[in-house]
Amino acid sequence: MWKTLHQLAAPPRLYQICGRLVPWLAAAGII
Repeated sequence: MWKTLHQLAAPPRLYQICGRLVPWLAAAGII
């Protein structure tokens, strides 16, 4: 996933959004 984003040269905003979603996805995975 991250490799794909790097290849697409994702804008900083996308990284910020992913950074905010990661904790939620991790919590959902734990549950």
